[in-house]
Amino acid sequence: GLVTSSNLIQIYIFWELVGMCSYLLIGFWFTRPIASNACQKAFVTNRVGDFGLLLGILGLYWITGSFDFRDLFEIFNNLIYDNQINFLFVTLCTFLLFSGAIAKSAQ
Repeated sequence: GLVTSSNLIQIYIFWELVGMCSYLLIGFWFTRPIASNACQKAFVTNRVGDFGLLLGILGLYWITGSFDFRDLFEIFNNLIYDNQINFLFVTLCTFLLFSGAIAKSAQ
Protein backbone atom coordinates (compact mmCIF):
# COMPACT_ATOMS: atom_id res chain seq x y z
CA GLY A 1 0.00 0.00 0.00
CA LEU A 2 2.79 2.43 0.84
CA VAL A 3 4.59 1.86 -2.45
CA THR A 4 1.53 1.83 -4.70
CA SER A 5 -0.16 4.92 -3.24
CA SER A 6 -1.30 7.53 -5.73
CA ASN A 7 -1.67 10.46 -3.35
CA LEU A 8 -0.22 11.88 -0.16
CA ILE A 9 -3.19 10.92 2.03
CA GLN A 10 -2.73 7.24 1.24
CA ILE A 11 1.01 7.59 1.83
CA TYR A 12 0.33 9.04 5.29
CA ILE A 13 -2.21 6.36 6.22
CA PHE A 14 0.07 3.51 5.21
CA TRP A 15 3.03 5.30 6.82
CA GLU A 16 1.13 5.23 10.11
CA LEU A 17 0.32 1.54 9.67
CA VAL A 18 4.00 0.74 9.07
CA GLY A 19 4.87 2.68 12.23
CA MET A 20 2.26 0.81 14.23
CA CYS A 21 3.53 -2.58 13.01
CA SER A 22 7.07 -1.56 13.86
CA TYR A 23 6.00 -0.41 17.32
CA LEU A 24 4.18 -3.68 17.99
CA LEU A 25 7.08 -5.75 16.72
CA ILE A 26 9.60 -3.93 18.92
CA GLY A 27 7.33 -4.25 21.96
CA PHE A 28 6.48 -7.93 21.46
CA TRP A 29 8.40 -8.95 24.59
CA PHE A 30 6.87 -6.15 26.69
CA THR A 31 7.69 -7.93 29.96
CA ARG A 32 11.41 -7.35 29.40
CA PRO A 33 12.51 -3.87 30.52
CA ILE A 34 14.89 -3.39 27.58
CA ALA A 35 12.17 -4.18 25.05
CA SER A 36 9.73 -1.92 26.88
CA ASN A 37 12.16 1.02 26.84
CA ALA A 38 13.00 0.44 23.18
CA CYS A 39 9.31 0.36 22.38
CA GLN A 40 8.74 3.73 24.07
CA LYS A 41 11.71 5.28 22.27
CA ALA A 42 10.46 3.98 18.92
CA PHE A 43 6.99 5.36 19.63
CA VAL A 44 8.28 8.85 20.44
CA THR A 45 10.67 8.87 17.49
CA ASN A 46 7.90 7.80 15.13
CA ARG A 47 5.51 10.45 16.43
CA VAL A 48 8.07 13.21 15.87
CA GLY A 49 8.71 11.98 12.34
CA ASP A 50 5.01 11.55 11.62
CA PHE A 51 4.34 15.11 12.73
CA GLY A 52 7.05 16.38 10.38
CA LEU A 53 5.65 14.29 7.54
CA LEU A 54 2.13 15.59 8.20
CA LEU A 55 3.33 19.21 8.23
CA GLY A 56 5.20 18.65 4.97
CA ILE A 57 2.13 17.11 3.33
CA LEU A 58 -0.09 19.97 4.51
CA GLY A 59 2.46 22.50 3.27
CA LEU A 60 2.50 20.92 -0.18
CA TYR A 61 -1.29 20.91 -0.17
CA TRP A 62 -1.29 24.60 0.75
CA ILE A 63 0.96 25.39 -2.22
CA THR A 64 -0.77 23.20 -4.81
CA GLY A 65 -4.28 22.54 -3.51
CA SER A 66 -4.05 18.83 -4.29
CA PHE A 67 -2.86 15.61 -2.70
CA ASP A 68 -2.67 13.64 -5.97
CA PHE A 69 0.84 13.07 -7.33
CA ARG A 70 -0.13 13.81 -10.95
CA ASP A 71 -1.64 17.13 -9.99
CA LEU A 72 1.29 17.97 -7.69
CA PHE A 73 3.87 17.43 -10.44
CA GLU A 74 1.83 19.36 -13.01
CA ILE A 75 1.20 22.29 -10.68
CA PHE A 76 4.85 22.42 -9.60
CA ASN A 77 5.98 22.39 -13.25
CA ASN A 78 3.61 25.27 -14.02
CA LEU A 79 4.73 27.24 -10.95
CA ILE A 80 8.40 26.77 -11.79
CA TYR A 81 7.81 27.67 -15.45
CA ASP A 82 5.93 30.85 -14.47
CA ASN A 83 8.50 31.66 -11.75
CA GLN A 84 5.77 31.94 -9.10
CA ILE A 85 7.15 29.50 -6.56
CA ASN A 86 8.47 30.31 -3.10
CA PHE A 87 11.60 28.17 -2.98
CA LEU A 88 12.14 28.73 0.74
CA PHE A 89 8.71 27.35 1.62
CA VAL A 90 9.05 24.42 -0.79
CA THR A 91 12.47 23.65 0.71
CA LEU A 92 10.94 23.70 4.19
CA CYS A 93 8.15 21.33 3.11
CA THR A 94 10.59 18.90 1.51
CA PHE A 95 12.78 19.01 4.62
CA LEU A 96 9.74 18.16 6.75
CA LEU A 97 8.89 15.24 4.44
CA PHE A 98 12.49 14.07 4.67
CA SER A 99 12.43 14.36 8.47
CA GLY A 100 9.64 11.79 8.53
CA ALA A 101 11.79 9.35 6.60
CA ILE A 102 14.78 10.08 8.84
CA ALA A 103 12.74 9.41 11.99
CA LYS A 104 11.34 6.18 10.58
CA SER A 105 14.81 4.90 9.67
CA ALA A 106 16.30 6.03 13.00
CA GLN A 107 14.28 3.57 15.00
